[in-house]
Amino acid sequence: MREFFSILKRFIPPYKFRVFKSVLYNLLHAVFGTLSIAMLAPVLGILFGTQPDVTESVPFAFDINSLKTIFYYHITHARDVYGPASTLLFVGIVAIVATALKTGFAYLGAYETIYIRNGVVRDIRRKIFTKILSLPLPFFSDEERKGDIISRMTGDVQEVEASVMSSLEMFFQSPILILVYLSAMLMMSWQLTLFVFVMLPIMGTLIGKVGKNLKRHSREGQNKMGEILSLMEETLSGLRIIKAFNAEKKINQKFSDENESYRRIQNRLMRRRSLAHPMSEFLGTIVIVLVLWFGGTLILNHTGALTAPEFIAYIALFYSIINPAKNLTNAFYSIQKGLAAMDRIDDILKAESSILEPRQPVKIKEFTDAITYRNVSFAYNESKTVLKNINLTIPKGQTVAL
Repeated sequence: MREFFSILKRFIPPYKFRVFKSVLYNLLHAVFGTLSIAMLAPVLGILFGTQPDVTESVPFAFDINSLKTIFYYHITHARDVYGPASTLLFVGIVAIVATALKTGFAYLGAYETIYIRNGVVRDIRRKIFTKILSLPLPFFSDEERKGDIISRMTGDVQEVEASVMSSLEMFFQSPILILVYLSAMLMMSWQLTLFVFVMLPIMGTLIGKVGKNLKRHSREGQNKMGEILSLMEETLSGLRIIKAFNAEKKINQKFSDENESYRRIQNRLMRRRSLAHPMSEFLGTIVIVLVLWFGGTLILNHTGALTAPEFIAYIALFYSIINPAKNLTNAFYSIQKGLAAMDRIDDILKAESSILEPRQPVKIKEFTDAITYRNVSFAYNESKTVLKNINLTIPKGQTVAL
């Protein structure tokens, strides 16, 4: 994930205010989501008689026991004054409002992420195009074939958009949801939450092993696609020569071999990527069963602080973590695939130009006499000298052809 954070560090700063707003909206989304779940179980416990009545309030304090006592007191008071049915209706309305705020803030968080995602992709395209214009001609003739460069400008940028940038929403949202839900669970039962903390890293380690080689296979596939596009570009450019030498069969066989190699690489890549969702769902089910067993044992043996209604709310909170965890897992797989594309893009962005500007260039304001070359030499990649010790004077007003 270090490379992913490196990409964010390079391209996110212009959008840091939108990042702040997205994180804030997702935090509010998580808070209201927690409230809409956590308040229902104790309310139902008081209304239906499974939770003891609280007839005396306590002074307000930022303490879980004080907040629970005050909340239980007001629910008991409302039940006694307005009746269970009216109180249940009121609680339902509060839950609807909390859910509306939860979904509204989720939309606002996604709204800000859209601008970040599309802005970063635009910036990457602009940087690539500007860099290509600044690179010397030998880079395109000897070092990099045109088809591969086109592949990096189109396919690799599109892969970064589809993989890395599309994962931004999950990256900004899922960790916040998991953190807030786990905090609420920790306040409800530290024993059971400690058990969850032990199980989640085990699940994450197993998932991480599946995606270990995903980036390598992805880069192989993108390199192969660059070779295919280069072959197509060379074939179209030299079609007259191919036909003149009756080389259609040879070129067709070469393309078939490259195409088949790309198919095999993509098969290996997609098999690993498709394993992410079923594996995370299976492991999530195992964790839920273990949490139900462990939590049920605490309640039945009266060794924990949870009551039966609170345990229902706890399970609902824990189940709410499953989807963010799955999304984070899928985002991890997508990011690995996109990082390989970003590596290929960086091969262009970080390429050094062999033609450097002088540190103190001489400014020429006007052309008065002649242009003179003294002992000028030139070579491509220092391998073959094209011009050697050229001495030439071109007077003003004359045209010289070489």
